[in-house]
Amino acid sequence: MRTEIVSVVRSERCLIISPHFDDAVMSCGFWIERHPGSIVATVCSGAPGPGIEAIQWDGFSGFKSGNDASVARGMEDAAAVATLGAQQLLLGFLDGDYKERVGRCHEDTSVAGPFQMALETSIGDTVDELEPDTCLAPLGLGHEDHVVTGAAARSALAARPDLALLNYADLPYAISYPDLLSGAVKQLEVNGVRVARFPTRSPAEIYLKERAVDCYVSQAEQLGASHPRWHECLLPRAETFFRIVR
Repeated sequence: MRTEIVSVVRSERCLIISPHFDDAVMSCGFWIERHPGSIVATVCSGAPGPGIEAIQWDGFSGFKSGNDASVARGMEDAAAVATLGAQQLLLGFLDGDYKERVGRCHEDTSVAGPFQMALETSIGDTVDELEPDTCLAPLGLGHEDHVVTGAAARSALAARPDLALLNYADLPYAISYPDLLSGAVKQLEVNGVRVARFPTRSPAEIYLKERAVDCYVSQAEQLGASHPRWHECLLPRAETFFRIVR
């Protein structure tokens, strides 16, 4: 399932890969605000189907079913990315434990194969279709969906060396568990991936990211309970990027 992509004239075409609804805005909101017309592609954005009870996180957020969570969270995300001047794209994979419950990784039953392999193909196809100049993907911290998304993006883009690839520090995981960030960077280097810290500029509208994050109403209580320091994501210094050197 994909939302329509509206053509926008911009000097730099940016594609931001987000594991879940809210990850890109939380981790890259200032970047997105500085690059109007960016496309935020959310990986785990699909509906598991009728009759599938909400997984624990969605249940604690007040949802009864996986479909209810997918629709409501998708609407929150659409408002958030629009606040930052970006566009929403849904890749349709299933969130967290929904994959196990329904025995597949995507809302489209014709999508076959393991999650990472199918996602790698999807990211490659999306890049080829949209032809961005720069792609941002998560480093891959704290959650299996994040880990797989980061690995799939690096693998898909390894075959496309002309496209600039930046990995962003997954927030708020990098704040709650700083050792995860340093460990992930070291592991990439051990695996032969050259990583260089990418300098960032201060945002033009410092409160725009806060307005965007506020759109995720259903996530506020859960986020505060799981990450007591999550509000530090709203500080410009929290956003951290690494260029993958190929």
